[in-house]
Amino acid sequence: MKIRTKCVGCDIHFQFVVNGDDWRAWKRGRPIQDSLPYLTAEQRELLLSCRCLECFELDENDFSEIPEFFEKF
Repeated sequence: MKIRTKCVGCDIHFQFVVNGDDWRAWKRGRPIQDSLPYLTAEQRELLLSCRCLECFELDENDFSEIPEFFEKF
């Protein structure tokens, strides 16, 4: 399954290929590092915070209310 998302800081789009069962396990509450261990830490952080590593490190604000920017296709 292909997942597309974008960084809300710089608007760069990213695409990942993940196993559909793994994706659903994460979305249902399994920890991301257990569900998607084959993604890099940076990729997992992008999925969690909607910020790429560069933007995440530049901005120390609270991102707890960021909407999800995931598209499945």
